[in-house]
Amino acid sequence: MLDFIFHTYNKNRNLIVEFCDNQQGVTAIEYAMIGVAIALLLEKVMGNQTTGYLGALNFAFKTTINGIEAVFVK
Repeated sequence: MLDFIFHTYNKNRNLIVEFCDNQQGVTAIEYAMIGVAIALLLEKVMGNQTTGYLGALNFAFKTTINGIEAVFVK
């Protein structure tokens, strides 16, 4: 009986040590966190259609279109 308990203890201990030493999933989680951080940064920089970079780009295109229409609509 003592031999069975010792064998079971060693087997479970080895599984726990192996689980704690496994670093495969940690790398995937780190890459996911980096991806989320980059997505949030891009969302803040780009903005929406009225703010940020996309808003400025939208305004520039509308201004250009209005200028071209003013010249050709006469």
